[in-house]
Amino acid sequence: MRAFRLVTAAALPALLLAAGCGSTGDDAEQPDPAPTTAAGTPRATEAASTGARWTGLAQRCPQLTSAAARTLKATGAGTPDRAESGDGTYVATAGCAWGAAAQGGRPGVNAKVTVYRRLPAGGDVTKEATSQLAGLLTGIRAEAGEASNGGRTVLVPEATPGDEAFTVLYPAEKVAATTVRSANAVVTVRILLGRSPENRLPVVTGQLRALRPQLRELAADVLDDLR
Repeated sequence: MRAFRLVTAAALPALLLAAGCGSTGDDAEQPDPAPTTAAGTPRATEAASTGARWTGLAQRCPQLTSAAARTLKATGAGTPDRAESGDGTYVATAGCAWGAAAQGGRPGVNAKVTVYRRLPAGGDVTKEATSQLAGLLTGIRAEAGEASNGGRTVLVPEATPGDEAFTVLYPAEKVAATTVRSANAVVTVRILLGRSPENRLPVVTGQLRALRPQLRELAADVLDDLR
């Protein structure tokens, strides 16, 4: 299965994230840390960032309570992935999983959250999140549009939740992912179907497309836990 696309971050990451035509690359390079004095403290001249509606999650992993989460047996706090979670000065990230996905299996749900807290030299963190999402979407469209793609990546714009949203279907991998941006935060939620002998892409695509309402509901469930 391809790696979880979405927002990864160590300092300032790249983003990562449903049916029509598209795919993407996700991780973007993060800027260097803010300059420091000999004592290792940020310089006093560093400007404050604007547009920071969110600072992170209310807890380490979202507490899913929606009907979609109950249907998918993905309620409660997720299991954190330490490799994808961090609480830095400039960006906070969280990688979490529910169901069999918490042990690397399926079926299940996983999510990646990236919150842009500030920029090293000041600036608008909401614009940073918007720019990262746009780059991700451009990559997905390019992948989906390749003649050799053959329907293995399907992109569908979404009107909600958040300020921007889209869903990507990966029928060959039996995975559907919805990515949303809310101000300076980007969230990607994925549903992993269980193993089955059905491998015809049109059939699996239809199954994944039918999950779009649940994906939107799960994404909203995660957004509820931002603070």
